[in-house]
Amino acid sequence: MVWIRVLGSFGADVDGEAVPLGGRRQRSVLALLVSARGHVVSVDRMIEDLWQGEPPAQALQTRPYGMVDEPVVARLGRLLALPDLEPTVRCRLLDAYAAELSDVQDPRVRAAAEEAAALAEDLADPVLQALTIATFARELDTELEWRGRAELARALHRLGTEHDLPIYRWYALFVQSTAAAVEGDVSGAYRLADACLDLARTYRMPGPLAVGETMLATFAHIEGRTADAERLYAGATARMVRQGSPHADGFLLIATATIRAGQGRLAEFLPQARKLFDGYGPVAADLPAASLAAAGQADEARRVLARAVSIRPDYFFKVFATFRTMAMVALAETKGAEELYTSLLPYRDGPPPSSGFTVALRPVAYTLGELAALLGRDDEAAAHFARATTIAQRWNSPLTGRHE
Repeated sequence: MVWIRVLGSFGADVDGEAVPLGGRRQRSVLALLVSARGHVVSVDRMIEDLWQGEPPAQALQTRPYGMVDEPVVARLGRLLALPDLEPTVRCRLLDAYAAELSDVQDPRVRAAAEEAAALAEDLADPVLQALTIATFARELDTELEWRGRAELARALHRLGTEHDLPIYRWYALFVQSTAAAVEGDVSGAYRLADACLDLARTYRMPGPLAVGETMLATFAHIEGRTADAERLYAGATARMVRQGSPHADGFLLIATATIRAGQGRLAEFLPQARKLFDGYGPVAADLPAASLAAAGQADEARRVLARAVSIRPDYFFKVFATFRTMAMVALAETKGAEELYTSLLPYRDGPPPSSGFTVALRPVAYTLGELAALLGRDDEAAAHFARATTIAQRWNSPLTGRHE
């Protein structure tokens, strides 16, 4: 049993034994959460209470891309193993565990998210329900499980509307917009994206505003308005920097690379691609390899490609898989092509928007066509290229309309 002492000396006991609570700031955070009596404490309130509205830059930072905070995961695991946890406490711990390990494709994570959502429903706490539904939705594949995500988004939007939870209304609209894109409802995707941005502006939500600006940039790229796309990406990235995001510079590099790739100018991106590789290492080897190959530096491209690791099954999977394919095709490298083809095949109907509407790519079908051709399967390649043309035409996009 966990007890939090709030009278006299602030502290905590687990099964009758006092446990350390960390330093002053950690104790302050715990005290703030306890005083909320089970309600969600927003980041804005934490900033106001702990730093009088002026936090240090590192206070808003999250972990670097591709990294898992193992000590936090281990601590959450130990807490979840405690007997007789109150349902509300277990629900929040499960949600935190799932959120911390999001995108690692571990079945235990989905199980945790599902259990948290079920507990929240049993507790009939609308804030907990919204929190856990949002976390569960993030665990579902944006394209392969879009129907399930759309169903969760409808429930989330209803909760957000009935209980005045604007951040969850926004996220519900965002999920519905991505589902509409996968379904092929182009006008619906645009309409829902506009509604997302309107809501973010109305409530002045910093994070959602940055997401909304990247969505606008993505639509501009899809439509062939590359100058507008670059301007909008730059503005969204500047907003991310002001929010303390450690990912802003890396994201802008990737977004710009997708534009250069669509323009057939990836060779010009080589200096930036080297910078990305220097900062992130083998996890980001695919873009430098593709840029090197496009620049005619085949030997170095092969060396960099050889250092590439398995592509993380996260929101950038299709992006990095596309760059890896570009490198392999340019180098006539068939090693790993079959495995990459198999991994991408379930996404063959994917639309140009990718990574949660943050960037745009040629349809996955086009990339599958190139891999099939590389493997000598010309009939499969032709079918994929035809599918890519259909998808591009549906979106009225010049990213790819035919195979040349």
